[in-house]
Amino acid sequence: MTSRQEFRITLCLALSAAAFPVIAQEAFPVKPVRLLVGFSPGGGQDIAGRILGKYLTASWGQMVIVENRAGANGMIAAEAVANAAPDGYTLQVFTANDTVNAGVRAKMPFDTLRDLAPVTTVSSSPYLLGVHPALPVKNTRELIALAKTRPGQLRYASSGTGSPIHLSTALFNRMAGVNMVHIPYKGSGPALYDLVSGQIQISMASLASFNQHYKSGRVKVLAVTGEQRSAQLPDLPTIAESGVPGYEATTWNGIAAPGKTPPAVIAAINRELVRLLALPEVRETFLNLGSEPRSSTPEAFGNQIKVEITKWGVLVKAIGLQID
Repeated sequence: MTSRQEFRITLCLALSAAAFPVIAQEAFPVKPVRLLVGFSPGGGQDIAGRILGKYLTASWGQMVIVENRAGANGMIAAEAVANAAPDGYTLQVFTANDTVNAGVRAKMPFDTLRDLAPVTTVSSSPYLLGVHPALPVKNTRELIALAKTRPGQLRYASSGTGSPIHLSTALFNRMAGVNMVHIPYKGSGPALYDLVSGQIQISMASLASFNQHYKSGRVKVLAVTGEQRSAQLPDLPTIAESGVPGYEATTWNGIAAPGKTPPAVIAAINRELVRLLALPEVRETFLNLGSEPRSSTPEAFGNQIKVEITKWGVLVKAIGLQID
């Protein structure tokens, strides 16, 4: 090859590089990230968000700011994320409530499956099925038998119409073939107060909510609602093994981003969350709160969301529930 030919090749390469420069991929994140929670401070979703916010801030070197956008069973926060710039800098603590909303609400201001992108699950926890100690039952089978002899007389509390606790108990009602009456409250606190005082006979609640009442004997816990027994309460049977085969309902949290967030950004956030959720101190923090840390791929989380939306949507139609 002559020196003239070498010169021409070098010149062509230089011109090509100038015309098509290599664009370096920006590291994520390079600025603060907002993490929206659809409920008031102090609840399970808020606590999960603040745990993750603390560890993500330390590992990313950028502030993760937890914002509470309470209202409409989490829909206010979800809508804000659905309408945010799809760049990964606005995230949501996506919960079981969000899948319930998609099945219960006649009109949604956004499409959950289209406008929100799943990142990973974070934690999962069963509910506990509890009764007032005065109710003459020792286990779930006896509760079902009693309810069948008293149709429309036993009352169960929930944190509100269309809430996961309401639908989880309605699912039990339907699968067990009983007719217990739903009494909705404005939050789990008032519902538990009336259960403890004996105004209501039955309620489901999280381990964290029931813990002190269960230990003091003011609530008799019969079973857990998960597919498997709880690691914290291994002696408690599941509802499925207590006379209602196939029953399963859990409360859970995850992380979602705006729907059109680039897959590379979703993957980067997922990678870091999976790493953090495997840390012993993070696992211990969640377990102490009665919740099991559980990460997943975005695809697996997306499938879970679809299954839950379908599950609750079918139940809502079956019981004729609709909230406009």
